[in-house]
Amino acid sequence: MTFLPKINNYIAIFIPIKNDPNIYNTFINVFGPLAQFPVLWTGIITYFIIKRLRAINIKKPKIISYMLLMISLYMLYRQIYGKNDLSEYNISVYVAFSFWFSLIIISQEIYSIFLIDNPLFRILGKYSYGMYLFQFIWLKFYTSNISNFVNLWLIKFIISIIALLVISFVLTKFFNDPIQRNLKRAINK
Repeated sequence: MTFLPKINNYIAIFIPIKNDPNIYNTFINVFGPLAQFPVLWTGIITYFIIKRLRAINIKKPKIISYMLLMISLYMLYRQIYGKNDLSEYNISVYVAFSFWFSLIIISQEIYSIFLIDNPLFRILGKYSYGMYLFQFIWLKFYTSNISNFVNLWLIKFIISIIALLVISFVLTKFFNDPIQRNLKRAINK
């Protein structure tokens, strides 16, 4: 993927960066669609691996699942503490994280473990996109209106998760789901 930085630099020429060039350059080179393209492909490949896993019979699924889970958790631990330097292979931190999380997902497809596959995580997963979309709005509201009353970080975290979950639930139920139904009806006509 050595061609992506060259493409990103070419795109950067066309973006007006008068006020704060660091923001635009960071977006293009770190968070932009081309920079995150390998992460997207990791997700797509994981989807097809899972589809294939459902079609085959795996011998000793519990052992394979635990091994994949332990390897990925160990590598995530090393990644978090900066001990996995894969930049010499042109693998960004984000691609490495996506790979380790893909291994966790694959391990859970082979044999699910209650610690990871439980009702709480399923609910958080179902509404995670809405939580992701509104996290900055919530955090701005929270820091300006609520954070002075709560001192413990764990309580702040729980309040934020619950509030974002409620926001995401409402948006999903009253906006996203009706739009999806109308689109399906329009397509099927």
